[in-house]
Amino acid sequence: MIAKTCIYETTDFCHAPTIVEYKPNQLACAWFAGKYEGHRESVIYFARHQNWSCRTAVISAQQTQKTPCWNPVLFSYNENILLFYKLGIMPSRWRGALTTSSDEGQNWSCPQNLPIGYIGPVKNKPLLLEKDIIMCGSSIESPAWQVHMEFFAKNSWRKTPPINETSLFLIQPTIVQCSSGKILALFRSGHGFIYASHSNDRGESWSSPTPTPLPNPNSGIDAVCLDNGKIVIVYNHSQQHRFPLNIAVSDDEGISWKTILQLEHEPHKVGYSYPSIIQSADKKIHIVYSWKCQKINYAVLDPSSLNFE
Repeated sequence: MIAKTCIYETTDFCHAPTIVEYKPNQLACAWFAGKYEGHRESVIYFARHQNWSCRTAVISAQQTQKTPCWNPVLFSYNENILLFYKLGIMPSRWRGALTTSSDEGQNWSCPQNLPIGYIGPVKNKPLLLEKDIIMCGSSIESPAWQVHMEFFAKNSWRKTPPINETSLFLIQPTIVQCSSGKILALFRSGHGFIYASHSNDRGESWSSPTPTPLPNPNSGIDAVCLDNGKIVIVYNHSQQHRFPLNIAVSDDEGISWKTILQLEHEPHKVGYSYPSIIQSADKKIHIVYSWKCQKINYAVLDPSSLNFE
């Protein structure tokens, strides 16, 4: 590990950080914060790597008309930074929204609600497909926990049918493009394990989700496919707790996994959760995550120093 630092701290509540590379080796992070989760005056902060402490409230209580905001997701597209987020008093009543910046986060467009019935990327970064199609891993929590994909192109939206049956409690997909061209989706689960599905037709249809060997305490995960073809996932290696926070690697497109690093291990009731991971142009791995819901931590890893074998 090169470094691990705190980029934000509060005595109240903060959660669900997201990280993006908007230009080669230029990073930005966003997260939501408030007096508690779901507070009517919660905000979404944005900060750049040059000075994490110089943050701005991109989404304020005034803009949301005191509707709670949740789960920001950053994405870089056509030299713009896209910030997706959710609005609603609870996840089962979320609606999606989007604001964009064309000047590296200095200024932001007037937020727009997504079409009715669309949430956008519910937690993790989208995937850019050919023909400028942005595929978003999404999910609903009412009337049942189900995952699906949403496609955004030229200001229009469409989505797939649910990927899982209602008996499988799956949400919050993380999606990666494998070196073979296959797309792998990994899901947060209410069944004690991370589940996986794959698509061979650019996300239009998906295999039936099956459990992986990795445990999951019904907590958020994220993954990235490195330039060497290996898939790296950040997750809680437990079926009951949001600790420890581990990093595992797969060299067979998600079939088998090997733990390579532990980011956090100290037992704690709230724990360490909701990671976001990317690889930058200089090959480094960047991770942000919620530390006991009172800090946003940032870690940098050098792939050459990790034991992938």
